[in-house]
Amino acid sequence: MSSTMEVVRSLPAGDGITVVVAYLRTDISGASQARHRAAIEKFCVERGYRIVEWVAADLHRNAAPLMRLLTARDNAGAHAVVTPGADHLGSGVATISAVAYVITLEPPAIWWRGERLCDNEFPSRS
Repeated sequence: MSSTMEVVRSLPAGDGITVVVAYLRTDISGASQARHRAAIEKFCVERGYRIVEWVAADLHRNAAPLMRLLTARDNAGAHAVVTPGADHLGSGVATISAVAYVITLEPPAIWWRGERLCDNEFPSRS
């Protein structure tokens, strides 16, 4: 995933993120689930992020997957949610990015407070 590597290089080293929750929708990942997990793990290792919890959900089988994600984020005090793509969160990108950075690997993007940050710079948390 060369575009993932571009995001990795463009994020500042002192971005303040240390603890993350990884999230993927198994119904979207399908046969690519192992590849998506590996990409998230690699991204986090390269950045020095610690994955404190994985939330995997199937929208057709799991009730309220975004609520599970928010609860996991709150319980862990995670600074960010890392996911394969915004499609895994759907309209929940705005909800999740209201409380944590959302980092998508494909296409590479960083979301904060419902806004896609095109320049990949993290705003202050104040």
